[in-house]
Amino acid sequence: MKRLTTVLTSESGKRAFQVHHAKAIKEGLVLQLTDLRSSLVKEACDSIALALELGTEAFEPFSGFIVSAGLNVIIKTTKVVRDAGDMMIRRIIRAVQPDKSHLDTICRAVSTGAHPVEREFCAKYISKLISRGAPPEPIGSSLLAGITDSAERVRKECRSAFIEYERKWPQAAETIFNRMDATSQRKVRGVGKTNVSRVPIAELRRNAALQRKMTAKSNVPMSSNPQTNDENNPAIINSLIIQ
Repeated sequence: MKRLTTVLTSESGKRAFQVHHAKAIKEGLVLQLTDLRSSLVKEACDSIALALELGTEAFEPFSGFIVSAGLNVIIKTTKVVRDAGDMMIRRIIRAVQPDKSHLDTICRAVSTGAHPVEREFCAKYISKLISRGAPPEPIGSSLLAGITDSAERVRKECRSAFIEYERKWPQAAETIFNRMDATSQRKVRGVGKTNVSRVPIAELRRNAALQRKMTAKSNVPMSSNPQTNDENNPAIINSLIIQ
């Protein structure tokens, strides 16, 4: 594995970036992802990511297949190896154009993935794909499915990704929003339907609390004598009511 990494980074390694060589390398490396030895799996993850970074054009036709293999690493292994698989997929997303086959793989996993961990990680990857300029579909459909997912972590990640999606494609986001049920809309927005410029509900509450404090301070009596305090003088209050 280390020798392969050395070859990929050497001048002679440029020959590996021809499609017919890339296919053989891809199959060999992906096979290593199923090894029971975590050290080999971690090295394979690093080598795969490196291959796609250095030879993007040759390896990107296989990006969906490789990401699918990486997801199997994430859901079937220990945390140490899971982190290696996660980092591999993140590096692939950064290196490969966002409209390649890995986009469909990730979106499909959010919508129909059997494992909640797989759906959660892919929901995080959708935010990365949006920032890379991925097209609005199939991202929108996958977010619609993820926002109503049975797992809270998946729903949370999809709601967060939807905010990024809305900033990028407001019209498409409005269509997706209108297809949500009322509960999901409230979760996404806070209360009711608004656009992306709406102030978050938490900020509104903070502002309201601050306003109440300022109002309370302004209503402090100017004098401790209730007879000389205009605000507590019944005669003045009655005159104001009459006016």
